[in-house]
Amino acid sequence: TVDKNTNKKNLQFLCEKIKMDYSEFSNLIICFYSSDPIGKKLAAGNSEAVSIENQKQSWLAMYTYNIVEGEYFDDNPSSYLGHF
Repeated sequence: TVDKNTNKKNLQFLCEKIKMDYSEFSNLIICFYSSDPIGKKLAAGNSEAVSIENQKQSWLAMYTYNIVEGEYFDDNPSSYLGHF
């Protein structure tokens, strides 16, 4: 979890740092949630107890990496929530 006001560049830098620190892994998925109680619930995998609207506000960013597809960073990963 991170401060809700953390900017995109800092989150991307943190993703790069984590990728380098865990270079033995060929696939990574990193999700950033706000450091408030809702974000901490989401980070712990307890999304059932959180409304879609609160999830949208607390899921801040997502980063994936694998050798085939490369890097992907999304600073609005919840944009699809509630559409299905």
